[in-house]
Order: sequence, then structure tokens, then C-alpha cells
Amino acid sequence: MRRVLLAVLALLLPVALVGCVSVPTTGPVMEGQVIDPEVRQDITFLPSPPQRDAEPDAILRGFVDAATGTEDNYAVARQYLTPAFAEQWQPQQSVLIREGIESFIPTGTGDEASSGVRVDYIATVGGSVDAAGHYTELPSSQSVTLSYTFEQDAEGQWRIADGPDGIVLSRADFDVLFSQHSLYFFDQTTTFLVPDVRWFASRSQTSTRIISALLAGPSEWLQGAVRSAFPEGTALSELSAVTVDDDGIAVIDLSDEALTASDAQLRLMRQQAEQSLRNVPTITGVRFTVDQTPLTVPQGGSEATIDPAVDDRTLVMRDGEFGWYSGGAVGPIGSLSGKVVALQATAATLNSQITGAAVLAPQGVFGVRTGDTEPVLLDDRPGLVPPSIDQQDYVWSVPGDSPYALQARPVDGGDPIAVSTTSLPEASRVVSIDVSRDGSRLLLLLWSDSGPRLVVAGILRSSGAPTGLTQAVLDMPLDEGTALDATWVSDHSVATLIETGEGRLVEQRTLGGGSLRLGTVDGATRIVGGNSTATVPAIRALSGNGTVYVRAASGWAAVIRDVSFIGTQQ
Repeated sequence: MRRVLLAVLALLLPVALVGCVSVPTTGPVMEGQVIDPEVRQDITFLPSPPQRDAEPDAILRGFVDAATGTEDNYAVARQYLTPAFAEQWQPQQSVLIREGIESFIPTGTGDEASSGVRVDYIATVGGSVDAAGHYTELPSSQSVTLSYTFEQDAEGQWRIADGPDGIVLSRADFDVLFSQHSLYFFDQTTTFLVPDVRWFASRSQTSTRIISALLAGPSEWLQGAVRSAFPEGTALSELSAVTVDDDGIAVIDLSDEALTASDAQLRLMRQQAEQSLRNVPTITGVRFTVDQTPLTVPQGGSEATIDPAVDDRTLVMRDGEFGWYSGGAVGPIGSLSGKVVALQATAATLNSQITGAAVLAPQGVFGVRTGDTEPVLLDDRPGLVPPSIDQQDYVWSVPGDSPYALQARPVDGGDPIAVSTTSLPEASRVVSIDVSRDGSRLLLLLWSDSGPRLVVAGILRSSGAPTGLTQAVLDMPLDEGTALDATWVSDHSVATLIETGEGRLVEQRTLGGGSLRLGTVDGATRIVGGNSTATVPAIRALSGNGTVYVRAASGWAAVIRDVSFIGTQQ
């Protein structure tokens, strides 16, 4: 019989794999194929409707399982609810991501034949997504209890009469059903597009939710640091969804405020919308309308840069030479190299044009330019951490033991600017600071008695000069241990180096997403990010004995030895 069943399955399997795949949510556990994230939009869950005469705990179990069915606004899940509660329930309000087991505990009082029965749902949660698509990763899995009350309908069938909004998904189901999207906003100069990572259900009006979130504006921690090209108050027209025509063009019907946009503004609006929708399958472009009337966007105009690239070579100080390492030798960077060496530098960050640098030396932080100009001492306070330099050529510096004494100063000299840091969480010291390559965000690795903290804040500016950090910050959890260094890997991801019980651990984190452990590097003291490929993050690590390691597909490989320090290009 077993051979017969296997033979039948072998015949049916090719048929099942054609077109849209249906995934059952009940039945015995069976081994299947690994899901490819590139084709997960072709997977459909088919949750079961309520079983007749099921007890309240079974009804709740079915309701939780039905959260995998996003079609028709969670139509199957609503069948488990009373008509009144089905109209009120808001599944998009939140997503709790379950790690491990779940429990269904009847806790209500009274006669089970009457109304008022309650069942508690208890699960261990490792993350959540709110109504705007913001993902929050918990530092350690936490137990959550959700309470549901039940009533019997006219036929004596139990239905959920009250409970919290939102849904609960296992980590595996979340990874299939939800996808990461970057909403794009401009830096203050409209030179760069800055990502704001959100998460949306892959098969539940994804395009509409992305554009609605884009029009609502950036996350709180980016407000004031970035801007939108859409005129204030612009929204999707009333009851309008984003539609996609046969050519893959997303048709976005906007409110009347869009009519006030200039030609230049319209071009920027199109860039924002196209880039924000670029990870949605089948969409190839956008078209704006107002009250179904086409809104003409002029051609031309320059395109803003996304994820600025840096030189692929490693920037090092080695054997008294500073520059790009290639072919076994250090190549000088014009007149910069000699000046950096003469300062006896211990850290250096180049600007994006490679015409200037922020340098840490025994005397303090210096601004260094190419040409005949001498280095300028910008900050001589004791205990300074390695400085950073931004797109406007302001050098950022701070003493490690004074988190709230952050300052910025032009690379050529000038009055120092005290950067307001009142929004930073309490910390005993700053370990590292790094301005993003688009100049809109500041990455800070902090250390406190409670452990390491990784914070990203938006940078506020006036006429290009930094004035402060955004009131809200993105505060990301870290493993317990000693904070050593942090770096930008791309425009939406960073890496940290933490001394843990496992060794010196490198971990990559998405801003507004999850984290990925990249293994340990013996004796590592510093990390620097570069240009990542689709499969391998471009991260270099320097050990205390002067060995530079690079991240490879199989782990960490030593590539350069006898290095004094590795530098960063903005």
C-alpha cells in the first residue's frame, strides 16, 4: 500500500507544482521542499472554515490558523467571529510573530452553554509589525497572552465575540506571507533617496498599502531629516486603490493636492513612487491621475542616487603608508596620504569625493584636504572616538565618555556646532559614530551598564549645517556583551561587532527588519562596510594583530596582514 501511495504522489506532484501552490493548514506533518523567497508570491494558503459543533478553544485555534488566509480581507478568519465583531476586527492593525509553541487555555467562568466563555491564547513572540508596517525585533522572545470571549449563535455554534485586533503568525508563515519594502524619501538636497523599511502582506493590496504609507510620510525617527516631494496633504483619492494595468503600470489616483505640484516636483514624486514599488512583482512603472484624470509628468530631470557606492578596495594604514590596498601594495591617495601619515593617524574616514578626510591622531581630530592646505585641528578634547564626515564635509566628533557632547565642524575649520542629542537614550559612553552615505542619518553604538545599544537617528540641518538629531530614534536590540564597533553596510543595513560568550561576533541588521549572525572573527577590534552583493555582505574586520578579514560565502578569510588600521569611505 505504501508503494502504491508513493507512486500516486509521484504522478500528482508535477501537477501540484504548476501555477499557484496551495498549502494545507491541517493534516499530518510531512517533509517538503525549501521555499524560495523569490517565488513566494506564488504560494497560497487555504485555511479551513469553522468546524460544526467545535468547542471555543478549537474555534480559537482555527481562527489563529486562518490568519494565513489574506484573500478577501481575511474572509475565512472572519467566519470564526460573530457578525458584529467581524465588522469591527482590524487584521492589519498588528502582526505578532510567534516563535515556538502556542497554548489555548479556557479561563472563562459560568455555564459553557451561555455566553461569556473566555479562552486565552498564549505564545512566545519574537517580533511584531504595526499598522504602518514597522517591524520591531524583540531582544529576547517574550510570552504574550491574548484573551478572547465567545458567544453561541442561534444554531448553538461558538463564535468569537470580542478580542484584540491584529493577527498572529508563526515565523515560517510570516516569512512567506510578508515581504520587506523600502519607502523612499529624499534627503534635504534631493540628491539621495533614503529608505524607510516597512513590511506588508504580499497578497493583500500590497501596492495600495505601500503608496498609502508613502503619502503618510516617513517614520517618526526620520521626520525632519528627510522630505517627501508630494504636496502636503496629498493622499489616495477617496476609496481608491492602486491598480496595475496590463503593461505593469501602477495607476495611482491622488487627491486634489497633487495638482499644486510643479513640473520638477512631479518628477520627484514619480521617482519616490517608482522606487517604493520596485519590489512589487509585475510593476514596471507608475502613472498618476487625479479624479481619474491623467496627471502629466514631464520627462527629464536628474535621478536621485540610491545606496551610494564606495571604492571596493580596502583603505588601510600599513607599514607607514596610507591608501588603497591592491595587488599586495598600498596605493597613495594624492597628497592626502602623506598628510595622514604625518599626523600619526589612528583612524581616518574619507569623504565621498576623496578630496577630504576626518582623521583621529594623538593630538585630536583633524580635517585634512587634498592640495597644499595644511591639516586643521578641529577637536582636541580627550578621549575622542574615531570621527565621521558627511556629504556636506562636516566632521563629526565626540568624546567616548560624553555622549551628549557631539559636535560637527567644517573640514576646513570654522566654528564648532554643538549637535543636540537630547533624544539619545541614556548611555555611559559612545563606542562609535558613523554618518550614513546619504548624510541623513547617524549610527551610534552606545555602551551602558545594562549592555550595548545600537541607535540610528535622523540628522536635522539648517542650510546644510547639522543642528541636531531627530527627537525619536531607532533603537535596535543587541546581544549581551561588550560593544566594540558598528558600521554602515548599505543604505538600509548596518553591522555590529560585539564581544559575547561565543567570541567577537559580527551581526548584520536591517533598519526596520531582522538580524543575521555572520560568525565570529578572532580578536576583531574594528569593522568597516563596503558594497554588498546579493549573497555576501561586504564587511571587513581588523583583528588586534593587524590582520584584515573579509566576509566570504564560507566564513571569514584573511586577506591582508600587518595593518595598523582600516579606514572608511563616506
